Amino acid sequence: DYAVRDEQHFLSYSLDYLGPEHVLLRSVDSDGKGSPAGWWREISKGRLVYLAPGHTPEGLGNPMMQRLIVNSLNWLLKKN
Repeated sequence: DYAVRDEQHFLSYSLDYLGPEHVLLRSVDSDGKGSPAGWWREISKGRLVYLAPGHTPEGLGNPMMQRLIVNSLNWLLKKN
């Protein structure tokens, strides 16, 4: 878990087809409203990762966000 001030996106479509095990992180605002903020999916022989955070220097510069980006890239490139 980590906290950072960033632009928050609330998805207006369902991710139910991905299943809860594919959600990487959730975004929660100060009122407690939450939304998926990152997920992964394998499609045929390819891989997809979506990460919503990182719209501000604070958000992108957060060590946990940087770790998430590096881990996602390694997974996408099938290095782990």
